[in-house]
Amino acid sequence: ANGEPTTATNEDQATSEDRPRVSKYEDIVKENALFEKYYKTMNLVPDDEWDAFLAALKEPLPVTFRVTGFRTHAFAVMHLIRERYFQPLQSSTAIEKPKELVWYPGSLAWELNLSRNQLRSHPELQKLKEFLYEQTEHGNISRQGN
Repeated sequence: ANGEPTTATNEDQATSEDRPRVSKYEDIVKENALFEKYYKTMNLVPDDEWDAFLAALKEPLPVTFRVTGFRTHAFAVMHLIRERYFQPLQSSTAIEKPKELVWYPGSLAWELNLSRNQLRSHPELQKLKEFLYEQTEHGNISRQGN
């Protein structure tokens, strides 16, 4: 109150463990008239492709992540992911194999052709999901909005 900077204590900060877990999210309405009007007036998409363009924008994004940090540590984390989490998926017929994003250097970016909900609900993916969440919290992995 006297102009001095204040710092929050651990008791003041809510953590993910403190917040109640949401079991089912409401469907997001993926329509916005102003968005559509703006992009329509930009003439980026031919009229005969407009509906397909909007439909593509409404598709759920796949789960993607990249391993971050210092080179040796990042490679160690990626090795662990491959051996402990990707290897068991190789024999699965229910899950599409993880796909390397080859444009990202060092084989450190990957895509799982699954929606966020599929990642949460598929029993074979529980350990991988927990690992990705944990490593994201530690700053070792950066995930795409999933």
